[in-house]
Amino acid sequence: MTARFRLIYCTYQSLCLKITPLNIMKNMIKSRKPRILASNLPSILHAVIFAVSVLCLNIQAKELGTTQTSFNNIHPKYALKKINIPSVDFHQLTIDEALEILTIKIEQQTDKKITPNFIIHDPEGAFKNSKVTMQLRNIPASIMLEYIANQARASIRYDRHAIIIFPRKR
Repeated sequence: MTARFRLIYCTYQSLCLKITPLNIMKNMIKSRKPRILASNLPSILHAVIFAVSVLCLNIQAKELGTTQTSFNNIHPKYALKKINIPSVDFHQLTIDEALEILTIKIEQQTDKKITPNFIIHDPEGAFKNSKVTMQLRNIPASIMLEYIANQARASIRYDRHAIIIFPRKR
C-alpha cells in the first residue's frame, strides 16, 4: 500500500466511517511486522501528521459548534427521503413561504440536526404569481418538495450543500 493510498484510506475511515484518528493509527501499527516497520517510516509519519491534523480539526469544529453539516454528509436528495413530515396544511402560499415551512418541519423532525438550504433562482419573476395549496399527512420531505415544485411549475436541482429551485422551461 503506497503512502498516498494509505493517506486517502485513513481520510475515508475518519470522515465516512467515523473512526477516530487514534484508532486508525493503532490499527496501522498493529498491522505492521517489526522488521517492515522501519522501511515504512515515512508513510507512518504521514499518517501520524494526518491523524493529528484531523484531531485538531475535530476539536476546532466542536469548539465552534459546527460539527454537523447541512445534511450530515448525506446527499440532500437521500436525506430528505428519510425524513417523514407528519402533517402540512398549506392554503395559497407563495413558494418562499412553503419552502420556509418545509424547512421548519424538517428541523422539527430531526431535532435541528438537519437544516436544508433552499435557493430560489428566479431572475425573471416566474414564481411571482405561483401559489401552493396542499393538505398532506405522513409524507417524506422529498415528496413534499416535489409537490411544492409541481404546483409552482418549478424544477429541482440537488447540489451537495443546497437545493436549488428554478422555473421550468416552457
